[in-house]
Amino acid sequence: MTNKHTVFISLSILLLMVLFVYSLFREYGYSHLLNARLKLSGIIQTNAQIARENHKFRVEIDRLKHDPVYIESIARHELGMVRKDELILKPRNTPHSTK
Repeated sequence: MTNKHTVFISLSILLLMVLFVYSLFREYGYSHLLNARLKLSGIIQTNAQIARENHKFRVEIDRLKHDPVYIESIARHELGMVRKDELILKPRNTPHSTK
């Protein structure tokens, strides 16, 4: 090999190394790809959480539309409602006697 070939091969290898490093760290290089994958992973997890919440809401909506026992329990616990034939007993507020 002549001296020109050696210089040409050395410059070619150097150029390839520079292009490789540039491709790693440029604006849309490998580091950008890693960040995009991390964001995608977070979005997928958020999406799965929202899908679980949506399913829970669909089940509750279905129960509110079709389950009279569930509707009654909601009315009793959250709204304090009672049936017509029920009697509400409230304790008197009597002061404790101290002797």
